[in-house]
Amino acid sequence: QRGSALALRVISGTMSLPTPFPEDARKAITEFTRTIEMAKDDPEERNLLSDALLMRATMYHYLVQPVDVLRDAKAAESKGSTELSDILDLEGVALFTRSHREDLERAIYIFTLLLHMPPPTWVRLNDLRAAALFQLDALGNLSKVDYKLGKFDDAIKDIESLLERIDKDQGVLQREPQDRLY
Repeated sequence: QRGSALALRVISGTMSLPTPFPEDARKAITEFTRTIEMAKDDPEERNLLSDALLMRATMYHYLVQPVDVLRDAKAAESKGSTELSDILDLEGVALFTRSHREDLERAIYIFTLLLHMPPPTWVRLNDLRAAALFQLDALGNLSKVDYKLGKFDDAIKDIESLLERIDKDQGVLQREPQDRLY
């Protein structure tokens, strides 16, 4: 719970990398690491272990530590996490951040796959707006990867698809009063 409370400040803060709250992210990593250590040998705690690994990976993402993100995402998958969309999203962003050519090529496959997958379970089943935003994020990330690889025609097509999708989903994407603008 302490790790989640610290992570919430990092996640709900400014959407810039690295996070303006690095100490909170590091403290959250410490708490998630404790949880991982306590749960790692207990088969009854598999979901807790997977969640802690994914949250720690998210904090590493906000600290721009792609190698650590990839390690924790892979560990969560190997422990049987059912949060495949979360795992792939973290992996794709980490590969983009690391930016080796082979990483970028793999990121294209990941973000393309995310466009055809259901959003993670943290997106409430009836929350069409959050689901649409998750898909739009994957499409935007795909365009950034194509651009970084010099595939400018593909990047333009991705952005055109993104704009078409935004236009199509306008009613779903209307800002709620509680939403923050970044």
